[in-house]
Amino acid sequence: MNKTTSHSPPFALPMRYITLGVVLFGLFALQLLAESLFHPFQMALMPSVVALTHLLTLGVLLSIVTGAVYQLTTVTFLIPIRNVGLAGKNFWIYGMGIVGLWISMEQWWTVGLLIFGTIVTISIYIFGILVMLSLSKSTVKGMIRWYIWFSMMYLLLAVAFAWTMIASIQFGIGSRFYMELLETHIVLATIGFFTCLIIGFSLKLFPMFTLAHGFSTARQPYTFGLLQGGLALLIMGIWLHSRILLTIGGVAAVAAFVNHALDLRGMIQKRMRKTMETPIRYVVVATIFGLISFCAVLGIALAHGGLTQWQGIIGFYILGWIVLTVMGYAYKIIPFLIWNQRYGTKAGKEKVPMMSELFDLKKSRWVFGLFVAGLFLFSCGMVLGWYGLTMAGGSLLTIGIGLFVWQMLQILKPSQLWKEIYSND
Repeated sequence: MNKTTSHSPPFALPMRYITLGVVLFGLFALQLLAESLFHPFQMALMPSVVALTHLLTLGVLLSIVTGAVYQLTTVTFLIPIRNVGLAGKNFWIYGMGIVGLWISMEQWWTVGLLIFGTIVTISIYIFGILVMLSLSKSTVKGMIRWYIWFSMMYLLLAVAFAWTMIASIQFGIGSRFYMELLETHIVLATIGFFTCLIIGFSLKLFPMFTLAHGFSTARQPYTFGLLQGGLALLIMGIWLHSRILLTIGGVAAVAAFVNHALDLRGMIQKRMRKTMETPIRYVVVATIFGLISFCAVLGIALAHGGLTQWQGIIGFYILGWIVLTVMGYAYKIIPFLIWNQRYGTKAGKEKVPMMSELFDLKKSRWVFGLFVAGLFLFSCGMVLGWYGLTMAGGSLLTIGIGLFVWQMLQILKPSQLWKEIYSND
C-alpha cells in the first residue's frame, strides 16, 4: 500500500464510506454513553439496544469496511472494482437506508423496518456482488482470496436472515423460528463476515505494516478450515438445538483463533521493523480478545448462562475483536489514502509533509488505553450486573472513541475533504 495501482478506484469511492463510518462512530459513542448512564441493563431485543448495535455494526463497521474493501481489493488482487459507477451511486442508497433503519429501530416502527431494511439489503447485495464479480477476474490465488470470497457470501446470507426476521415481525410468517433466525444472523455477521474478512486481509496487511518476510504460511489452510467448519457446526447446532454441535463448533472456532494468533506471532518474529506501532500492537491484542470471547462463549454455554451474560460476551466480541482491529488498521489505511490524494503527485517535486506528520501517533496510546480499559469495565459490568462498572466502562469507551474520531477528523480535514469527494456531484 505504499503506492496506488492503475486499478485503484476513484478517491471518493472508499473515502465516502470511511468518512460516514467515522462520523457515525462519534454518534455511536454518544448514544453508548447515554445507554450506559441511564439504561445500562436493557435486554438485547429492546429497541434502543437493537438500534445502538446496528448503528455500530451497519453504520460504523460496515461503512469503514466497505471503503477499505474497495481500496484493498484492487491492491491485493490486482484488479479494478467492477462497475465503479454503480458502486459510487450505491453509497447514497446505503446512507439513506442506514439512517432510516436506525431511526425505525429507535422508534420500533415496523413499516420503517421493512422499507429501510429492504433498501439496506439491496445496497449490501450490490456491494457484495460487485466485490465477488471483481474477485472472479483476479488471477491472484491463495487463502486471502478464499477468506474474502466467503466473507461476502456470509454477508449476503446474514442480510437475508435479517430481512426474513423483519418480514416475520411485519407479516408473522415464520415467527416461530424468530430466535433461530436471530442467532443465525448474529453468527453469520460476526463470525462469518467480519471475522473472515479481518483474518483474510490481516494476512496481507499485518506483514505489510510490520515489514515481515519469510514467515510460515503452513497453518493458514487449517485456520480457514477450522473457522468454516466451526461456523457450519454452530449454525447446525442452532437449528437442531444441539448443545453438542454448538460445543464442537465453538471449540473449532477457538482452534482457528489460536492458529491465527500463532500466525501473527510468526510474522512478528520475522519482522524487519524492530518496534511495532501502537495501532498494530492492538491488532494483536484484538486477536487475543477474540480468543477470550470464544472461550467465554463456551463457558457460558456449558454453564447455561442467562441473556445478560450472553449480551455482555457478544458485546465484548464485537468491540474487543472487530472494532479494535478496525481501529488499528484505520490508523494505517486512512492516512495513506489522504496523503496519496493530497501529496502523492507532489512528492519529490516540492516539500510535502510526511505521512506520519498528518497526526500525532503517540496520542493513539490514549485512544487504545481508554478503549480497552472501558471495554473490560463495561463487559464485566454487563456480565455481573454491576451498574457502577457499566457506567464507568461506558464513559471510558466514549472518551476513547471520541479521541479516535477526533484524530481521524484531523487527518481527513472535513472542509477540504468535502470538496475532494463531492465536487463532481
